[in-house]
Amino acid sequence: MQYKGLVLADTLYPNSVLRESADLDFLIQKEDAWKAKSLLKELNYECDVSNLTEKEKEIYLSFERDLGFYHKESGVVVDLQWEVNRRTTLAKFNYDDLWDKSFAISLQGSKILVPSHEYLLVILCIHGTKHGWQRLKWLYDVHRLILLYKDIDWDEVWTITEAIRCKRMIYIALFLLQDLFGDELHKEVVKNVASDRSVKTISQTLKACMFKIGSKEAPGIRFQTKLLQIKSREKLIDKIRSMLGMGLFPNRDDYFAILPRSLKFLYSVYRPLRLLKDAFCSWAARP
Repeated sequence: MQYKGLVLADTLYPNSVLRESADLDFLIQKEDAWKAKSLLKELNYECDVSNLTEKEKEIYLSFERDLGFYHKESGVVVDLQWEVNRRTTLAKFNYDDLWDKSFAISLQGSKILVPSHEYLLVILCIHGTKHGWQRLKWLYDVHRLILLYKDIDWDEVWTITEAIRCKRMIYIALFLLQDLFGDELHKEVVKNVASDRSVKTISQTLKACMFKIGSKEAPGIRFQTKLLQIKSREKLIDKIRSMLGMGLFPNRDDYFAILPRSLKFLYSVYRPLRLLKDAFCSWAARP
């Protein structure tokens, strides 16, 4: 199932060249990860994760959510994902429902599965929030989706977000759409913005951060967007999960960094120390 990049350019824009994409993102079943890796290897794609033992493969699948591939000759990057976001930062996604409600479209002569418009809206908002909406095109994707598909079932959207506890993420995205593109706010967003001042505050801060990416203030902005990601969660338990996930849950860079295989269990300790070191270096490098 494809849900970002090329499929967005083809379905949401009048001309696909209007929406650039650096890679191809596919959602797959978790149990198919290594089978898909073998298939892409036959097509001369190189994986950034290789030579793992069976035990290491099991460990990798337990803490990571994707596999990255690169084709040297064409320069094409493929990202295979089995989770929309890390389980440590988001309540469990109902992937069975996501797959059941997906449908096939024709994309450049091939049939491909895509998420329902309701799930796509939620996924795009989760992705944008995760990265602090650092790229305006991510927000514009949501704008185009809502503009083109007037039949979006908003009750379904709220049901999905209620289950995974990420409603505020949608509210923030829609508030930014109104502020930047003049979109009309959905009636439920209007009601909740009035009762949840955090939506407006977080949205305004995110807007300010958007136009500072790439500036001298960028290191501080990245840290600030991480804090805003935590604040975008409604419940205290989810804020705590997000903080622990960011601070303790090792990612691919941690796992394949320095420690020998016999000491990989120490990565939950290694990660916060590495993050503290990076934060100190950023602080020390300030003029």
